[in-house]
Amino acid sequence: MSLPPWALRASGKLNVPLYRLSRGRLGGKVGRGAVLLLTTTGRRSGQSRTAPVVYVHDGENVVVIGSNAGNKNEPGCRTT
Repeated sequence: MSLPPWALRASGKLNVPLYRLSRGRLGGKVGRGAVLLLTTTGRRSGQSRTAPVVYVHDGENVVVIGSNAGNKNEPGCRTT
């Protein structure tokens, strides 16, 4: 089941402040997967954006999973 884009954006916007306030106790897991807050800077706008993403450990490596919560659109892609 995929979420509509507005619901995905709303949950991400709620997750970030809850995660920060609780130091990861709220919003720090999706099922059994751990969540981190990834902050990037817009190439053209220069704006800083933070998004919750799931990650796993692979030995000494950390693998970040950009899944867009299972929706059909890839992360960062918008449809018009």
